[in-house]
Amino acid sequence: MVISSNPPVQTPTPGSYALVVGNGRSGTNWLLSMLAASPQTHCRNEPHDIASSPFHRLPSASEIRQDPDLMADRWRQFVLWTTTHMGERDHRITAPKTYVHPLSQKLGVAYFPVRPKIRRALMLVLPALRQAEWLMPWWIGSQSRLGQATGVLKINDLRAWIVRWVLETQPQVPVLHIVRHPGGQLQSGMSRFFSGLTAAQRESETQLYRGILKTAIQVDPHWREVLGDESHLDRLDLMEAVAWFWRYNNEEIYTLGQQYPNYHLVVYEQLALAPLDYARQVYDACGLAYTPAVEAHINAGTRQSVWGKLSQSSAEVAQSWKKKLSLEYQALAQQVLEGSVMAPWWSDGPG
Repeated sequence: MVISSNPPVQTPTPGSYALVVGNGRSGTNWLLSMLAASPQTHCRNEPHDIASSPFHRLPSASEIRQDPDLMADRWRQFVLWTTTHMGERDHRITAPKTYVHPLSQKLGVAYFPVRPKIRRALMLVLPALRQAEWLMPWWIGSQSRLGQATGVLKINDLRAWIVRWVLETQPQVPVLHIVRHPGGQLQSGMSRFFSGLTAAQRESETQLYRGILKTAIQVDPHWREVLGDESHLDRLDLMEAVAWFWRYNNEEIYTLGQQYPNYHLVVYEQLALAPLDYARQVYDACGLAYTPAVEAHINAGTRQSVWGKLSQSSAEVAQSWKKKLSLEYQALAQQVLEGSVMAPWWSDGPG
């Protein structure tokens, strides 16, 4: 046996962080904005949608089963990178932060790098901003203090097999899983995203969701009974594929989560009825201080979203799909819910 005289290189360990998971248009932005009210958090919005993110080096479902060590190494790299960087998709910093200079906060300078026109100008003198993610500039705040913050990673549509690995191997990581009625999720998704796609983009999205469902039936025979075989999946149109992905991914994550204390379910419609009560629970789950200042900031945020000021209350927004969604898609939502362990969450009627 040959023993090297050089010690192995140690990969830095990420600090504390939490995951926010759920379908797009299901309230993940709302949870992220609630957590962003804390001075202790560094919130990263959708790093998985940044092409250069280490997220895209995560192994496939079969590779995770075959080589858990590879997944552990790749996940550690992704989390360490993401929690120590800022990114082009991040939301505006509106609450005081332990790592942001007070003057930068007051002047709004902390938001400059994610404002496209200002960022283009800054790129001329700050090459780091030419990338989609960057270390915190000194004139915004302290990089060392940023590294001590609690990272919050919002990842839409995070595959159930990745969440399984996190729950099984990362017991210190709170997994906040938000689920919206499929009717509400379909309506919001159509109005904000799917309706604006070109034919080529719709086909690409359809193939993406069909592919996820095909992986699901390969990983677990139970889902073949629910979803059908590959030939059936190949006949799903875009909205059908999206709806059945809603069923698979949320039900799988919820069922897995019942075995782990770091799993925390948030039902969107219940959050809309009592946002401050749920905010306190979310802060407790993440080990964050819930102060009067934090609550005041969250309460003010219930009257707006990242898209602008709301014309309705959060409870009205949660139920508005019933008047807007076509009867065809309402029937699809009910079909997807039928027989699901999630159906009782809306047992007082649709939605």
